[in-house]
Amino acid sequence: MDIPVKRTFFPAIRLSPRETSGYYAKATRALEQVREAATTFSWKRVENKDGLAVGKVHIVEQHGTSSASRQRKNTACLVMRGTTTVRATVAEVVQLVGAADTADARKAMRRLHGKNFVDTMTLARVHCGDDDDGRLQSCHVKWAAFKESDTSVDYCFVEFAGVQVDARGSPLGFCILSSIERPKEVMSMAALGFRRDEFHRTGFLVYPSLDNPEAVHVTAIAQSTSTDKTTSVDKLEATLHHRLSRVLLALPDFVTMRRLGCLPAVDRSQWIQDACRKFCAVCLKSFHFLRKHHC
Repeated sequence: MDIPVKRTFFPAIRLSPRETSGYYAKATRALEQVREAATTFSWKRVENKDGLAVGKVHIVEQHGTSSASRQRKNTACLVMRGTTTVRATVAEVVQLVGAADTADARKAMRRLHGKNFVDTMTLARVHCGDDDDGRLQSCHVKWAAFKESDTSVDYCFVEFAGVQVDARGSPLGFCILSSIERPKEVMSMAALGFRRDEFHRTGFLVYPSLDNPEAVHVTAIAQSTSTDKTTSVDKLEATLHHRLSRVLLALPDFVTMRRLGCLPAVDRSQWIQDACRKFCAVCLKSFHFLRKHHC
């Protein structure tokens, strides 16, 4: 298996209108689940240092009430939340964590996940439209693979990203991941050493900071459903903790790097001449900076 995988590695996905509406409905439900978890769950503190606060909670996932699902047992789950503050805008963070283009997504995931990232690919666009009530959003079917401690996992999921503006005019950014099954196009890769895992109640929420207009609060939530019976709860917690921490701690530098990359290049002929630069006594007498760049 060549990494990164070629564009033709997965068969083309053509979504029917029914699948499109179903995936969009699934994505919006997943967004509500993540928002509910962030605001209503009773989190137990795990870590609080370097501007990163991490908490956890154990829940019982309740399935639907249809006749088919009554026979299914409820599932014990571990949910973890990480929160940090980043000097950025809501839109900037959403664009970084929810990049739609495959090339951009690969660069972002490599920057955020480091050596744990294997590959990702955008497989299809789920049309959801831009509404007239202040919402701008996009939805895509994606595949991604990661290395987690001693195992390799991959995901087939719907990524729902965008910005919503509430009645008070305050923006809410989000990037929500929800697993789906596409066995014909995104088949099991167990023969290549990847265990198919699932995203449930997983994603990012981005709120403006009330204390600093130039900063935002970023909350990342991840849930494990213990599908691998050989993995202990402590190991699951360590894996989720590491996943949240590495992304949130890498995000501030990623924003700074992206901003620097967007600065326009100014030709040397347009630079301000040294003789025309303002200066002060500190520059001239204390440090003797020839270019007087202190001021």
